Amino acid sequence: MNPIYHLVQLIALSLLCSPASAVRAASLGAVDQSFNPGQGADGTVTTIHLAADGSIYLIGEFLHFDGEGRTNFARLKHDGALDRQFQPQSVGSLSGAPVTTQANGLALLGSPSKPLRLLPDGSIDESFHFNRFLYPRFDNAVNAVTMDPFGQVYVAGSFKNVIVGPGFPEPEKREQRLIARLNGDGIVDGFFKIPSWIVGEEVHALAVQPSDGRLLAGGYFKTNASSGNVLIGPSLIRFRADGQVDPSFQSALPVIGIVRHLDLQHDGRVLFVRDPLPSAPFRHFGRLNSDGTLDESFDVQVIPDGSIYAVIVQGDGRVLIAGDFTTVNGLVRNRIARLLSSGQVDPAFDPGPGPNGPVTDLALDFDGKVLIGGTFTEVAGTPLNRVARLLADDNPPAPQLAQPILDGPVFLQFEAIRRKCYALEFRDSLETGTWQTLTEILGEHTTGTLLDRNPALGNRFYRLRVK
Repeated sequence: MNPIYHLVQLIALSLLCSPASAVRAASLGAVDQSFNPGQGADGTVTTIHLAADGSIYLIGEFLHFDGEGRTNFARLKHDGALDRQFQPQSVGSLSGAPVTTQANGLALLGSPSKPLRLLPDGSIDESFHFNRFLYPRFDNAVNAVTMDPFGQVYVAGSFKNVIVGPGFPEPEKREQRLIARLNGDGIVDGFFKIPSWIVGEEVHALAVQPSDGRLLAGGYFKTNASSGNVLIGPSLIRFRADGQVDPSFQSALPVIGIVRHLDLQHDGRVLFVRDPLPSAPFRHFGRLNSDGTLDESFDVQVIPDGSIYAVIVQGDGRVLIAGDFTTVNGLVRNRIARLLSSGQVDPAFDPGPGPNGPVTDLALDFDGKVLIGGTFTEVAGTPLNRVARLLADDNPPAPQLAQPILDGPVFLQFEAIRRKCYALEFRDSLETGTWQTLTEILGEHTTGTLLDRNPALGNRFYRLRVK
């Protein structure tokens, strides 16, 4: 058999899914007893992020975690224990600050006026353009940080300029309103600028569309009235790769109200959370179609009796919401609930008494479990200070594999489902030896790419495994 044909055939047939941890339906929403954060945090956890290696980053308003000094920032091991090898430097108040991780595993932290990149031990990476020194920095708050499939970093907030150095009588600055795109080394990409007729106000949420790299930004955008430009739904805009407004997306959201949270479904539909306005009939949580129109198939009657602070979509399309509510659509759901893709409350996920205080953020674990952070001190009667993990399940579809490129380095692309870890494995013979892992990535509703840069001469067989 032709070895290249054999190679292609094997890849196409080897999308293997490792079985998820068995979770009985009756226990969905219960506390995961294998997660033990000890004494937990002594103050609110506002942000929680799971990295590809299983590390868990926490940001908030605390001074200690599990009895050890950690000012507003900590990293946990996957089992909940404090990672004592991670000793972050104090960078001041971080309440609500965003955090993400690059493909190289380094954490990007949205500090009050600049993104900072941290080394594995928690020290600040001085090679990143925005480092611990005074310049460069933004002239106002950074509220959101996200990555695109190409490794570029988007930061957003209420800033209008990048201050690049001292000057007289004013510091030297360059205009960069509300959103900036950085290269992997932190240098601002001057190609991306939003239109000059958008003059304010603030951005709180970002999401990159994996299919084309267009950027969704939620917050509130103020326009220059004399420009003659009008934004339809100024709280949610989609931008093209050059920063210009995408006219094919016309948000159905009303003029008033600020969008605080966004998440993208795999099919391009958009979940949003906006400030509740008692005087306005439009709901503060819902779903839009990929063109910005209201998704009428999403149950508009699902209304919690309190605020929503976080929303996240599972790989199978079910939606987790969290906040400070006790019922959803008349069903008891204490501060966390799961909805079916139709918007109806999922009866299988029942947290029971749930957290005894607000949940401020969510993160999906690899096997469908859900990490929560907030102000609570117990969950369903179990003492857990401000961070916990709940049992849940996720059943995403198998990834669709694109035609591999086999001329030189082996190059695979595929649709990567959120929170699933993908491994490219190989063996040089199907009769002897074992599968060996070449590289891994964590899916985030993006096009996944895996490479074997130096394939061996002769036959080599590959498989893509979903872990």
